[in-house]
Amino acid sequence: MNVLIKGGAGFIGLQIIKHFLTDSRYHVYNLDKLTYASNIDSLAGLESYKYTFIQGDITDSAFVETLFENQTFKHVIHLAAESQVDRSIEDPFVFAKTIDWYVTNDVWIETILNGSNRKNDSFKIK
Repeated sequence: MNVLIKGGAGFIGLQIIKHFLTDSRYHVYNLDKLTYASNIDSLAGLESYKYTFIQGDITDSAFVETLFENQTFKHVIHLAAESQVDRSIEDPFVFAKTIDWYVTNDVWIETILNGSNRKNDSFKIK
């Protein structure tokens, strides 16, 4: 079974990936944009498992549609987000105006649902 974890290069994502890799039934696909919140070095050693890293942006609808056309996922776990805590403390006005937070944290829903539904109309959100 294929599982897609979005934001798997972050701390929580890595723990979820490791959990799935303990079960040989799963092939884990890790989709991450690799921003300031990611740690690519933490993923070292995972290539010996049924694991695939994909660098990409979840807000890029063409990219997401292609991903879902090429793979079928049993589960999709969303952990990708723009963390704004540090930025909001440093400059709350810049934080309030940033569009990256909205796009990454909200617009992804449309791109993932559209991409998944084009291939599999039985895809369900749980």
